[in-house]
Amino acid sequence: MTGPHLLVAPLAAPFGAVVRSLAFSDDTSPGTVAQVEQAIGQYQVLVFRGHQPPTDRQLAEFTGRFGVRNPNDLVRNRTIIG
Repeated sequence: MTGPHLLVAPLAAPFGAVVRSLAFSDDTSPGTVAQVEQAIGQYQVLVFRGHQPPTDRQLAEFTGRFGVRNPNDLVRNRTIIG
């Protein structure tokens, strides 16, 4: 699956994929969000590589598009926790 600056490649595992070159910007297009949603549905686990580390605000805004609304539930010292 490809899109503007987005490449999704399956991992050599039962599930999961690597997403490369996603720009965590304020203007992430609805098409890019749709591609990420499709990849979540297909692979369940996504590993993001090859991008500039997002700010806490950018990460909270991006994940908010997928239902995570409280950044304290997701980000602690820029490390994703589960």
